[in-house]
Formats: sequence, structure tokens, C-alpha cells
Amino acid sequence: MRLLMSLAFLGLGFTLMGQHGAAGDKKARQITGWGEVVDPAGDCKIEEKEGVVSITVPGTHHDLNPLPGWNKLDAPRVLQDVDGDFDLQVLVRKFEKPKANTSSNKEKPASFVAGGLLVWQDGKNFLRFMRAANGERDEVFVAVEFYSAGEKLASGGVPIADGDHFLRVRRKKGQFTIEDSKDGKSWQFRRPPGKEMKLDGKVKVGVAAVNATTKEITHQFEKLQLTAK
Repeated sequence: MRLLMSLAFLGLGFTLMGQHGAAGDKKARQITGWGEVVDPAGDCKIEEKEGVVSITVPGTHHDLNPLPGWNKLDAPRVLQDVDGDFDLQVLVRKFEKPKANTSSNKEKPASFVAGGLLVWQDGKNFLRFMRAANGERDEVFVAVEFYSAGEKLASGGVPIADGDHFLRVRRKKGQFTIEDSKDGKSWQFRRPPGKEMKLDGKVKVGVAAVNATTKEITHQFEKLQLTAK
């Protein structure tokens, strides 16, 4: 009888361990049509309502930049897998411009916020194309950055009107094309100074939000379109 009870208790122990293991391996949250929610710092709020994805980032430094002085890859994002050529676009809604001298990055102080598209291979190899704003310059602009092997290949920014804005990234035969538009109809080609970007065939794509200020900010995205070729 004692043997049976011991075996039963042992079996229960394994069952509980299995349950705790399952809880520890918590399944990533998905947003239908957008992808997997990724919040490395675990302090952001990401939700979808009526086709609009909102990402709220607290007033602490959340970035996507592997270079010294920034060296942070904890910006929240929502990503899905794609292999080969693709077209990816989204509408980034207008957000509040940051005030000057509110940077949360003490090493590289800039009161900078941004939200937009991310093409992600890993933390050293990715492309970001975002609607951005800088408090010191008091301007809104589209910003492109290419990273390869942890180094910046190319980057550039062009001022735009302070309103909702469309962003589009295309990959065809391994080559990336970057475009933006204020109405989703007439597109402007952007080519940042620097080298061409190359990434593996299979990548993750979607939206991301950056905050380098001491004030909480919410970035909103809608009309996401992803077409695999």
C-alpha cells in the first residue's frame, strides 16, 4: 500500500512539474494578421482594436540600435515570418512630438521617438524604416537604418509633414526598396547613403516602436499589408 501511495505521489509530482514547465514556457501572444508580440523589457502595452495596433512605451530608453552608446534592442514589436521576396506596408498615425532635453539615453542624448517597419534577421542584422521625431530639432521625418553584422551599413532621414504617413519596404531578388507616402497613392523612393542591405531569405517583418525620452508615448499602426512573392 505504501509503495502504491509513493508511486502515486511520484506520479503527481511529475504531473505538477509538467504543468509548471508548461507555464514557464508561456506561449507568445499573437495578433491576427500582424504576428507575434515581442516585448523584451516586459514593460510595454501592446493591443489591437478595430484594426489598429497600439504600442505604448514607458518613459525609459527602448531602442533598436546595436552600436556603442545605444546598444539596446528592447524596442517592442509585432512580427511575422516571411521567406523570399515580399511587399510590406503600414500606415503610421501621427504621434505627439517630444520636447527638447527629455532624452532617456544619457550616453547619446537625443529626445527621439519613432514608429514604423522592421525587417528582422537577428540583433545584428536588420532594417528599420520609421516615422520619427526629434525634440531638439523640432521636426518629423522618415528615418532609414540598415545594420549588418552589428555595424551600420546605411542611414538617412528626410523631413515630412506632421501627419499620418505610409511606409513601404519591398524586397525583390534580394534587393530592398524603401518608399513612403502621405496618402498611400503617390510614393517617394528613399535611398539612404551607404551600402546595399542583404538579409537571409527567411526574416521576420512587422512594426516596432522606439522611445528615447522620459515621457511615455503611444505609437499606432493600421492598414498593415504583407504580400509574399
